[in-house]
Amino acid sequence: MTAWRPALRMARRDLRRHKVRALLTCLLVALPVVVATVAALAAHNGRWTNEVEAAQNFHDGNGLAVVSEHTEVRPRAALNGWPEPVRGADERDPASVDLAALLPAGTDVVPAPALSLTPLTTGGQGEVLRVDLSHPLTDDVVDITQGRAPAAPDEVAMSRAAAAEMGLLPGGRLSPDARFELAGGVTLDVVGIAEKNERDWGFYGPVLVAPPDSVAPVAGEPGGYVEPPSYLLGLPPLEDAQVRELVADLAAEGVALQPRVAVENPREWGLHQSMSDRLDLTPLLLGGLCILVGLIEVVLLVGAAFSVSARRQVRDLGLLATNGGAAPDVRRVLLAQGIVLGVVSSVIGAAIGVTAFLLGADVLEDRFGQTMHAREVPWWLVVVMAGLGSVTSVVAALLPGWRMARLTPVDALSGRFPLRPGESRAHRPAFVLAAGGVLLLAVGGWATAEAERSYPNWLGAAVFLAGSGLVALVAGTVWATPYAVRRAAGLGRFLPLSGRYAFRDAGRHRFRSAAAVMALTITVAATVLIGFAFASAERGGQFDDRLGPRILSVDVCCSVPDTERLDAIEQTIGSIVDPVETATTSTLGSPDGKGSLDLLRARDALTMVDEADLRMLVHLDDDDLAVFRNGGVLTTYAGVVRDGEVTVARFPGGRKSENQSVLPATQVKAVSGVTPYTQPSYVSAETAADLGVVASFTQLVVRTATPVTGDQLERLRIRGLWADSDDVDRAQVQLAQYAGIGAAGLLAAIVVGMAVALAAAESRDDVATLAAVGAAPWTRRRFGAMHGLFLGVVGTALGVGVGVAAGLAFAQIDGLPGADVPWLHLLGTVALVLPVSWLVGGIVTPSRFTLTRRTA
Repeated sequence: MTAWRPALRMARRDLRRHKVRALLTCLLVALPVVVATVAALAAHNGRWTNEVEAAQNFHDGNGLAVVSEHTEVRPRAALNGWPEPVRGADERDPASVDLAALLPAGTDVVPAPALSLTPLTTGGQGEVLRVDLSHPLTDDVVDITQGRAPAAPDEVAMSRAAAAEMGLLPGGRLSPDARFELAGGVTLDVVGIAEKNERDWGFYGPVLVAPPDSVAPVAGEPGGYVEPPSYLLGLPPLEDAQVRELVADLAAEGVALQPRVAVENPREWGLHQSMSDRLDLTPLLLGGLCILVGLIEVVLLVGAAFSVSARRQVRDLGLLATNGGAAPDVRRVLLAQGIVLGVVSSVIGAAIGVTAFLLGADVLEDRFGQTMHAREVPWWLVVVMAGLGSVTSVVAALLPGWRMARLTPVDALSGRFPLRPGESRAHRPAFVLAAGGVLLLAVGGWATAEAERSYPNWLGAAVFLAGSGLVALVAGTVWATPYAVRRAAGLGRFLPLSGRYAFRDAGRHRFRSAAAVMALTITVAATVLIGFAFASAERGGQFDDRLGPRILSVDVCCSVPDTERLDAIEQTIGSIVDPVETATTSTLGSPDGKGSLDLLRARDALTMVDEADLRMLVHLDDDDLAVFRNGGVLTTYAGVVRDGEVTVARFPGGRKSENQSVLPATQVKAVSGVTPYTQPSYVSAETAADLGVVASFTQLVVRTATPVTGDQLERLRIRGLWADSDDVDRAQVQLAQYAGIGAAGLLAAIVVGMAVALAAAESRDDVATLAAVGAAPWTRRRFGAMHGLFLGVVGTALGVGVGVAAGLAFAQIDGLPGADVPWLHLLGTVALVLPVSWLVGGIVTPSRFTLTRRTA
C-alpha cells in the first residue's frame, strides 16, 4: 500500500493539471455506467414477482373470495383464484350466499375492485373501475390527486389526461361543476382526479373511478360471460393449517378462497411455478456474450483516451524513471489514474443513473413498453454497476501503462517512441484472428437462418457462434490497427503539403493514432450494427404485412355497433385526424356468439363489408364485383377457390356436411398495408343475412391525409377508441436512427479532438518551425484538420467493415431470407464522421505559437 500512495498523489495532481482531458475521459467512463445503471434498475423494477402479483390482486387484504354459481368448487383450483366446479355440483344464484357467515369472526369484507366497460357518446368505450375508496382494504387502489373520492352512485373520479381532453381542467384545476355524459343519457358528476401507477391504466379508454353501486351502464355482448362476484378479505391472524382448512371449507360451500400467502409463496403451497423459475442456459450464454461485447467496446473507447493521456505525460514518467522509479512504478502511476478516474466517474455515473431512473421511469414505460411495478433502488445493484465501471477504467489503463513502462528514461525524456523489432511488420496472427472471426460470423449467420427456419432449439447456439465470431473479428482488427495506420499513412505521398505532413505524422506515431482509430472503429461498427437491427425490424414488419403509412385501424370492441354508433365513431375520428377514406369491416359469427363462419380450407372467419368500401381494401375489376353482388366471396387466400367456388362452414362442427355451404368465389389481391396480420375473405351484408350469421367484431380502417402521431392516438384512446397506427413506430425508429448517427458523431468528435490535440502538443516544435519559415496560421490548422481526417477515414473504413460483417450475420435472426443493408446508417455515419473529424482536427490545433529555440 505504501508504494501506491505516491502514485495516487501523482494521479490526482495530473488530473487537476489537465482538467479538460480528465473531464473527457471521465465522460467516457461515466456514460456507460449511467446506461448500465438505468437498464439494471429498469430490469429490477420491471420484474413480475410473486410480491408484485399479490400487491396488485390483494392490495391491503390477505385473501380474495370468489362466490361462484356452483354449490361446490375444487379447493386446488380455488388457490389459483378460479372457481372450478366439482362434477355434479348444482347451480345457484351467487347473490343468495351469505359470505360473512362462512368466514371467521372479525373478517373484513369489501367488494374487490372490478373493471368493466361503459359506452360513451363518442361511440367508444370507457373503463369503469368500481371500488370502495373509503374502506381500509381498498383505499390505496388509486390516488386522488385533486378533489375527493366518489361516494354517490352518480359520482366518478377521472384520470387527469381524460379530464384535460374533455375540457374539465380549466387552468389545471378541476371545475366545480364538471360533468361527464355517457351513452344513453347517463350524466355523472366528476368530483376528483384519480391516478394509478400502471402502464395499462386506461388502456381501452378513459378511466372512471366509481363506487361499487355506480349507475354507469356496463357494455357487453349478448351471451357474454358474467364474472362472479369477488370480495377482498381482511382475515384475522391464522396459521397455515387453519388457512388450508378454511380454503377447503369454503370450497365445499362453492366459494373459491385465494389466500395472499399462497400467491407470495407458491412453492410451499404446491402451486405451479412460472417459467422464470426454471434454469435455461441459453439466455445466460447470450446475456454473457452481450456483456462481453459491451465490455470490450467500453474498454477500447476508454483505453484510447488513456493512451492519449499517457503519451502526453511521457516526460513526467521519464522524470520518475530517472529518479529511481522502476517499470512497476511507472505502470502503477497510470493504473492509479485509472483507479481515481474510474471511482470518481463511476460514482458520478451511478448517481446520474439513479436520478435519471427515478425521474424518467414514466418515460421508459412509454417509450419501451416496460411496466415498472415499483420505484425501488437496490443499492447493492448500484454498487455493482459502479464497480463494473471502475474495473473497466482500470482494465483500460493496463495496456497504456505496460507500453509506457517499456520506455527507457532517455526515450521518455526526449518524447520519442522507438520501434522495437517486429513492431513495423504486420502481425500475421492478427489477420488470422480477424479472418477466423469473419468465418465464424458467416457460419453463425447461416446457422442462425437455418435454426430460425427448421431448428429453433439450436438458435441460441447459432447466435452464440456468430457472437464469438464478432469478438474474434474485433480483437483481430484492434491488433492489426497499427499496421493498418502505417499502410494508410503511405497514401499521403499523393496529397498536398498539409496532407503529406499530417499523414506522415500519423504514421510516425502510429500507436498514438491507433488508439484513436480503435475507438472510432468500435463507434462506427456499433452504429452500423444498430442500423442493421433497425433494417431487420423494418423488414420483419413488411413481411408481417403491418399497417402501411397513413393508415389508422380502429377496433370496436365488446359489442356490435349500430349505425348511430358508427356515425359517432367516424365523427370522433374526423375531429382528431384528417381522414381521406374509411372502410368498415365486420367479422361474422353465429347469433349466440359461440361460433364463427370460416372458409373451410383457410379457417379464417368471413368478413362483411359494403361494396363502397371494397376498393380501399382489395384490387378488383368488374368481374369481381359481379361475384360479390351475386352472393359470392372475394378471398385473398391463394388456393382455396376450386372451379369458381369455395366452401364455408359454421364452427364448431364445421366438418359436418349440414354445417357447410358452397358459394361462388374469386381470388383478389389485397391492398398492401391495409389489413395487417390477416388474409380476409369478403361477403356482402345480403350474403351474410342469407347465411344466417351476424357481425361479431367490427373494425374501421382509415386512410389519413398526414401521418398519424402519438398524440392523436392518445386522444383517440381517451375518447374511448382503441386505435393503432404504425406511423408512430416509424417516426420513433427514424428518430432513433438519427440519434444513433448523432451519437457516433459526438464520440468521433471527442476521440479525434483528443488525438489531434495530443499530436499538436507533441509536434509543437515542428509547427513552430513552420511558422518561422512563413506558414500562415490557417495552414497550420489545415495540418490538424488533415490529421483528423486521416483518423476518421481509417477508423470509418475499419468500422464499416466490422459492422457490415456482423450485421449480415445477426440480421438472419429474424428468420427472413436475405438481409437489408442500412444505407441510411452507412452513408449517414460516413457523411457525419468524416467532416466532424476534419473540422474538430482543425479546431483543436493551435494556430499561434511562441518561437522556441531548437537544438540537435
